[in-house]
Amino acid sequence: MSYLQLHRLLRWPSGMYSVITRSRNYLYDKSMLKSEKTGLPVISIGNLSSGGTGKTPLTIQLASGLQAQGWAPVVLSRGYGGIKGGKPEQVTDHFNHVFYGDEPVLIARNIPDIPVVISRDRVAGVLWIQKHLKANCVILDDGFQHRRLVRDIDIVILDSRYPVTRELHLPFGKLRENISSLKRADIIVFSHTDAASPDSSDIKYLESVNPSTPIFYSRHVPLGIRDVRSGKMYNEIDVMQPAGLISAIGSPAGFKSVALKLGVKIVYEKHFRDHHVLNEDRWLAEIEKAKDNGCDIVIITAKDESRYPACIEPVLPVRVLDIEIEIEKYDMFISRILSVLRSYEKK
Repeated sequence: MSYLQLHRLLRWPSGMYSVITRSRNYLYDKSMLKSEKTGLPVISIGNLSSGGTGKTPLTIQLASGLQAQGWAPVVLSRGYGGIKGGKPEQVTDHFNHVFYGDEPVLIARNIPDIPVVISRDRVAGVLWIQKHLKANCVILDDGFQHRRLVRDIDIVILDSRYPVTRELHLPFGKLRENISSLKRADIIVFSHTDAASPDSSDIKYLESVNPSTPIFYSRHVPLGIRDVRSGKMYNEIDVMQPAGLISAIGSPAGFKSVALKLGVKIVYEKHFRDHHVLNEDRWLAEIEKAKDNGCDIVIITAKDESRYPACIEPVLPVRVLDIEIEIEKYDMFISRILSVLRSYEKK
């Protein structure tokens, strides 16, 4: 079978996925499928494509920013990868990725004084928050495709390194729904703009389908490297110290890019699929491989830290690369969200 024949064959599943998502969105657009409104304003942070756009750091930053403005936000996540989430539940153990999933645990660790709730049924999750927590707004993590819940603000993150106008649908490509869905977005945030400028085709398409939607630009900024056990921060690193990167995230290229910004001398890399869980023996084996390849330290992401077994004794020091998302014109970004929240209060 030639490459062209294989390519055509593999496009069929993507085409079927596109038909399914278009049909579902059509049913919601025509109110044949009902969206449910709750008594709290909902801010959705989502994306159009799978993997590593920056939803989690933006969720953390927005929750902190709203709290600094006097709001009482709660983050609501599906709890992907955790065994809980069938019923709404607050994340109370910030080290238990098995129960809650790695991303809710990561979010809860970074904003320990802001509640994080998991629920596969997002409507039920908001109703539970209303009943059990003192909240006046909800941040819906990865919520763009969850249309059963009415949201007041839809923030969509687009990775500037991978133009959505040139992408195919899952499973052959990365699109989770058709790019025409961007007409639903209230705010667009391009991420990783330090690695690549947003593609002109993406900008032109956004201007054609949603010309009034504001566009913001962001980049991932390294905060430093932290010891996974002691928590000691290394704001400056020995650039001559050979390091290995180990991760199981959506965008290992982004991880590497941020590490290079910090001056890390990378001599070995091992990356697994997003959310992959390594057991204790596998962690020890992978760190041993890094040592055999000339590494003096191993660096992982904060998301990987949420799955890292604290009880193991690796042959190399393991450190965490901490990052945050930096939005250009952040004041305008947060002001737009606050104006919607304030108008909701007046209703």
